[in-house]
Amino acid sequence: MTRPIHVLTIMGTRPEVIKLAPVVGALQDAPWAVSRLVVTGQHRELASTMLETFGLRPDHDLDMMRPNQDQGKLLARMLTRLVPLLRSGSPDLVLAQGDTTTVLASALASYHAGIPFGHVEAGLRSHDLSQPFPEEMNRTLAGRLAALHFAPTPRAVSNLLAEGVTAETIHLTGNPVVDMLRRMVEQSSNCPAPVPGMDGPLLDDVIAGRKTLLLATMHRGENLHGGISQVTAALLELTSKVPSCVVVWPVHPNPAVRRAAARLAGIEGVRLLPPLPYPAFLRLLCLARLVLTDSGGVQEEAVVLGRPVLVLRQVTERPEVLESGLGTVVGTDPTAVVAAALSRLALPDRGVCLSGPTPFGEGIAGRRIADIIRSWWSARCRRSS
Repeated sequence: MTRPIHVLTIMGTRPEVIKLAPVVGALQDAPWAVSRLVVTGQHRELASTMLETFGLRPDHDLDMMRPNQDQGKLLARMLTRLVPLLRSGSPDLVLAQGDTTTVLASALASYHAGIPFGHVEAGLRSHDLSQPFPEEMNRTLAGRLAALHFAPTPRAVSNLLAEGVTAETIHLTGNPVVDMLRRMVEQSSNCPAPVPGMDGPLLDDVIAGRKTLLLATMHRGENLHGGISQVTAALLELTSKVPSCVVVWPVHPNPAVRRAAARLAGIEGVRLLPPLPYPAFLRLLCLARLVLTDSGGVQEEAVVLGRPVLVLRQVTERPEVLESGLGTVVGTDPTAVVAAALSRLALPDRGVCLSGPTPFGEGIAGRRIADIIRSWWSARCRRSS
């Protein structure tokens, strides 16, 4: 009988909480695992709301959030805290998800502490280290340090193999965002979540089809210096060209994003909202006739739910979004954004899809990752006995 495996999961941002919650839940339910949780606080407000939504209680909170924080200094502070934490706690495996500074710090700290690192959502590549910045470099470096690669798609598996990663360490799991999406949407089907900042009559008009909802989100670093301002101009033009449309934009708390979005404040047909609870955001996503975003996670969420999406970037590390027929890379040029939006809005709406396979899996990634960890641990214990 092998002893339980001690797994330490590290998360710091809203998307990481969303995507790791199914994995943490599967580990917490497993009698063969001891699961602990560390929160870095990279995005304090956004991540804390998600932790409460999913009932997750961190064992350690590093409280790393600082106003206008420099990514290099943030990485250094995280390493200073994480390395001694891992050495003193001695987990058998460290897990992190995605491509943030928290992920890179987790991978580096695990390496320095001599602890195997498992990378959830491994293998995504844009093949351009400047887009997205610094995320492409973060996930590439994390991949070089990982002992276990949990790849969400066959394309991600191929990327890792092309980089020389040992095939036995790569596991096709699907993306746990599908697990979470389906669970949350099904839970809210009988009791739709309220949407803070959306008054009753406006939401009723959207539901009844009298208003056409365009859901926008932006926060990528490469868009902070001009890209977001270009998109605000495009959104303004869309409100005049499509009189029935209402643009709803939950604005990221980044000061640069807030300043750019402020030019749309008070414009008829535009509703600027604070960051939304996840159930409220998913309700808007299901109601949206079109999604405009530079977020990788929102690209996935839109496609899983069958919502058409314009990618406000020059490249995406999720080509499955484009191959689904629902996604189009348009960049941030106002003329291109408006033309692509009008073209999409002219097509029939296929409606929300809540079942069946998706480009990102079937919705069992959390349990599948836990099962792989169990097999890996059993084999490791056999070799050491």
